[in-house]
Amino acid sequence: MSLAVVTPLVLSLAVPDPAQLNTPVLAADHCVSAITTGKVDDSAILAGGWTLDSKTGKDGSADESRVYFNAARSAGIVIDRKSPGGKPRCLVLYPASEQGQNVTEFQLAAHFNGRVFPITAETTGFEIPGHKVAIFSTRKTVKDRPVLEIMVTIFEPKGGTK
Repeated sequence: MSLAVVTPLVLSLAVPDPAQLNTPVLAADHCVSAITTGKVDDSAILAGGWTLDSKTGKDGSADESRVYFNAARSAGIVIDRKSPGGKPRCLVLYPASEQGQNVTEFQLAAHFNGRVFPITAETTGFEIPGHKVAIFSTRKTVKDRPVLEIMVTIFEPKGGTK
């Protein structure tokens, strides 16, 4: 079998139980849901150890900015449907070592089981099959700490998806 056939199979079997996913992958999953449905399921996010910032998100829609924190993981989710250009987006900021970033990106690929495409040395894209949504993970340094920024947004490539 070719690598193109084996890789998706291995990735689809790599993380069979969503409960085993790490914090940023679960956050990205919530982001995909918020963007594709237009609603934010606070109960699922809050059950995962996240806290809604008291100054955001009162009406349950994704039409307003919502900020969640996970103190145990020093991570944050920002769901913003009023982003520049009018396209909805969601950001997950997750401090992690290079190894932790590698694990997270592998789990993103396994969980969403779509096409993975490198953009730059720091940024990788993940297509979400069945949705006009993509995830972009970018490795950054914030205050001398490595951080993985995961952005979920509408993605409609020219020529359509394959």
